[in-house]
Amino acid sequence: MASTTGLRAAGLACLTVASFDLDGDLPTVTVNAGYSRRRRRDEQPLRADLVDLLRPVLAHLASGPAGLETQLWSGGWAGRSAEMLRGHLAAAGIPYLDEQDVFMTSTQSVACSWPL
Repeated sequence: MASTTGLRAAGLACLTVASFDLDGDLPTVTVNAGYSRRRRRDEQPLRADLVDLLRPVLAHLASGPAGLETQLWSGGWAGRSAEMLRGHLAAAGIPYLDEQDVFMTSTQSVACSWPL
């Protein structure tokens, strides 16, 4: 989700089933202003392959007791996302510092380069 949308940890952590519109002409996910980096409501288009993966997951979550308000990812992981990313990169043998010793914390540049 992060690598295809460019959403930051706080934006991902706030998503509920109701955040997604998979049936429009252009499927989207909406992040409310309080969780958006720009402090405004953001609507992000979703790639078709991601929509195919999300559709059964969201249907399953929506059938639960909280319905459309079910959070996709709960817990306090958003505050530890950089630490988690470093661990995953290390396990894959990928350095988390680039050639200029810049810490790789975001997937936004990847998301911007992928077509919908």
